[in-house]
Amino acid sequence: MKGPREKVLFVTCAHTNPSGNDMLAAIDVDPDSKTFCQILSRVVLPNRGDEIHHSGWNACSSCHGNPSAKRTHIVLPCLNSSRIYIVNVENERDIRLEKSAYYACGEV
Repeated sequence: MKGPREKVLFVTCAHTNPSGNDMLAAIDVDPDSKTFCQILSRVVLPNRGDEIHHSGWNACSSCHGNPSAKRTHIVLPCLNSSRIYIVNVENERDIRLEKSAYYACGEV
């Protein structure tokens, strides 16, 4: 099965300085677009030192037979904290942090 070429990439950007904030960027990769290779939108995460790592969709690729499954949110787990961020990417020109979850490991 072959699908259409991607027009936007969502790139996780972990800050190299532990006191900096990570971000998720939406980048235009459509060679016919006027904004080709430009950042369309970004979400700077509110906490420092999280180190976002990997990412996942709210709907998996094996849901291709389910027309109600839409990829509208990206899940961003963090290595240096137990935070998980949910970013709404329905409009790639206006991505936004929708939810975050945090569990203080070792705390009761």
